[in-house]
Amino acid sequence: MSVDDLETRLKEVRDEASFLDFLAALSDDWERARRLEARVPSSPCASMHGWENTDIGSFFEAAVAAATDDAAVSVPEDSANTWRMAATILYLGKAYE
Repeated sequence: MSVDDLETRLKEVRDEASFLDFLAALSDDWERARRLEARVPSSPCASMHGWENTDIGSFFEAAVAAATDDAAVSVPEDSANTWRMAATILYLGKAYE
């Protein structure tokens, strides 16, 4: 799955089922990056194929930081779409520094 595919899944989040589909895709993205990193390590200061936050603590810390950074979180067209907002915050946990 490419970054574009993951972003497409993010844009499609509208309810519980599509949120869970996005979480499964995010999880698959993590697993693929982890396996690839094990075979072909990045340089010590490079990210793990887009995953800047490679442990659960830094992932959640980045997600919270992104959620409180007005410039980082773009509100979905339908700001009442709390499912997409939650998905966006988790997505940002992947790469927000």
